[in-house]
Amino acid sequence: MTWTPSNDVGLRDYKIYRSFDGKKYTPIAIQKGSATRYEDFLGESGKTSFYKISAVDVNYDESPLSAEVQAGTRALSDEELLTMVQEACFRYYWDGAHPIAGMAIEILPGDENLVAVGASGHGIMALLVGLERGFITREQGVDRMLKITRFLSKADRFHGVFPHFLDGRTGEIIARFGKYDNGGDLVETAFLMQGLLAARQYFTRDTAAEQEIQKTMTSLWRSVEWDWYRGDRNRNFLYWHWSPDYGFHLHHPLIGCNEAMIVYLLAIASPLILSRPRCITPVGQDSRSELQYRR
Repeated sequence: MTWTPSNDVGLRDYKIYRSFDGKKYTPIAIQKGSATRYEDFLGESGKTSFYKISAVDVNYDESPLSAEVQAGTRALSDEELLTMVQEACFRYYWDGAHPIAGMAIEILPGDENLVAVGASGHGIMALLVGLERGFITREQGVDRMLKITRFLSKADRFHGVFPHFLDGRTGEIIARFGKYDNGGDLVETAFLMQGLLAARQYFTRDTAAEQEIQKTMTSLWRSVEWDWYRGDRNRNFLYWHWSPDYGFHLHHPLIGCNEAMIVYLLAIASPLILSRPRCITPVGQDSRSELQYRR
């Protein structure tokens, strides 16, 4: 379902109602006021359902229900199913993005301005799929990427590394996990960088907007000091987190086969690391990281 958005400044949410007989309606979902669509999945073919929506303001007062719409289900082809899933994933990030930052809002309750850095990398990947599949126009995608990159260029960083959470209004760090969390998060930054690097390969047209996107993303990528999070040149690993006030107090080394492996791949490829003077010694128990991480 799609609808024309309300321009009421007091709008909070939309409430979706469903009926199977066109008479008795039950609320089934709530969408943010910024949303203009909803997808319902009934799980079987040949079923008819009816829908109405209402608008809810900041005082939780609800408008009268809209006019009724009707829909019927049918079997989907594999291609149609894939398209539905991809668009739903894309819409999650596109419709739910922070209005100023253009980035993903954290699902933890309590702060609608809590922007998640790592999730935003996934959101950028989804944006590229949305463009390629025609869910949005290239102009819309360019506008969103300009909003994201301009926000990130002014946001808090710690030796080029973004924190786990940012304030979507100001770009300032939000230490949601406690006072020691007031620093850079290497893993979340890696997730973000994956999205930015993919987007850098996509937005390559010779226009002022796409050239700005390219330039800003390159600057963000080149500024990440991955090796700073090693802490000590004698360590064979990187740390997850560093704080300008508490250093490596959280003491979380990135080891093992897990989501953090992307950090090492990006660190190896970093143009900043490759441009620094380094000494590569023969492979051995004490020099293994020097060869692997700085090659």
